[in-house]
Amino acid sequence: RRPPSRATPPPRSGGRPRPSQNGLAPTPPPLPPPYPTAKMTAALVPAARQLSVLAPAFGLHTALISRVTLRVPPLGDLYLEDAIGAAAALWLAPRCVPPLAALSSPASEPSLPRLSRRRLAFLLAALGARYLLSGCIKQGAGWLLAAATPRLAAPRAWALATLAGHLAWVGMAVRLLGDELGFFAPRSAWLRLDWSASWLRWVLCGAAACVPAFELASSLAPSPELGLGALASAAPTITAQITSLDDGLAFALSVFTACASGPFLEEVLYRGFLLRALRQHMPLGLAAPASAALFALHHGTGPGQPTLPLAALGLVFSATFVGSGNLAVSILTHSLWNLRVVALSRLR
Repeated sequence: RRPPSRATPPPRSGGRPRPSQNGLAPTPPPLPPPYPTAKMTAALVPAARQLSVLAPAFGLHTALISRVTLRVPPLGDLYLEDAIGAAAALWLAPRCVPPLAALSSPASEPSLPRLSRRRLAFLLAALGARYLLSGCIKQGAGWLLAAATPRLAAPRAWALATLAGHLAWVGMAVRLLGDELGFFAPRSAWLRLDWSASWLRWVLCGAAACVPAFELASSLAPSPELGLGALASAAPTITAQITSLDDGLAFALSVFTACASGPFLEEVLYRGFLLRALRQHMPLGLAAPASAALFALHHGTGPGQPTLPLAALGLVFSATFVGSGNLAVSILTHSLWNLRVVALSRLR
């Protein structure tokens, strides 16, 4: 007969391992793989350090620097933030503008799957349909809130309906890009988003350059009655509605929509997807203005909306993304601009 095996039997589930028959110490069961806390810490610590510098710098710029004027004899009175923005634009220009060959010829990233023109048109049409549907959801949510909770304050009902429509738009757009392109997969070539990178200098210069870009485009724009221009101090209608809210919860929900979730989705759509997809079929010198124009038309849909200045902002966001190669830079730059507009309108 075959002799019995002296190998250590496997441990019983939920108990201690059995001692071996030969008197030796039992083999411990294999440990589960450790939770990747070190990897998460390595990604969060650099972002937290940069945010700790970015937050007070933004507060200083909004509360103090935006109100300081300088006397320049050839130019007269000049806002300090305009001078800082011009210097930031000079820093960004050589780092964001690619060589002339890249501006005049189409270029596709090697790791990025190529989209045909038909598929690109289908995705744009599908995104537009979902955006219109989210507007209907917003209107329906407003009617339901008015009918179900007649005692609910009007500002809070408006904020909840706006948030419902926006979240519906975010969910449908993310689902479409995820299903069609695998956009948000862990190793997707589309999602170039790195919070652990060194983005502080890019964000500070991009946010500062937005101010002179918006004001210059406002001065060159036609009359506001055509919906193509606005003064530098004018805020879009949605911002005016947010800053007029007296309800604390409604104001917080609206600020979250305008300064957090909104910039994230818009930068994913217009810079992370549209700009890079258009570069496969046209040079960057045309792809960047085209994506900026669609970005402006997305916002400037009513009378008095600053369409041309918003297109200038879209060009700044595109420049920071192209120069840094990191979507986190354009997301933070966009968020800071929206937060600046809301803060200045609130302070007035």
